[in-house]
Amino acid sequence: MKINWTKGLDKDQTKQMEDAYDASALLRKRLGELLTDKYETCEKVSISKELYNSPNWAYLKADEAGYKRAISEILKII
Repeated sequence: MKINWTKGLDKDQTKQMEDAYDASALLRKRLGELLTDKYETCEKVSISKELYNSPNWAYLKADEAGYKRAISEILKII
């Protein structure tokens, strides 16, 4: 369990969060699978030759990088 989950919480809230975290293992596992699928789909789309024809290619790549970075960050937390 990452410290992010309990940072800034008092002792009682920390205990509740730890209990909830422990009870949600199946949910976190499934969420990780769903996010990994989304990340991999983004990877596949990003290598499409059709994207190179877009005049907004740089913006699309920036958006892709941000999207992938956000998914990676969530996967690290869960």
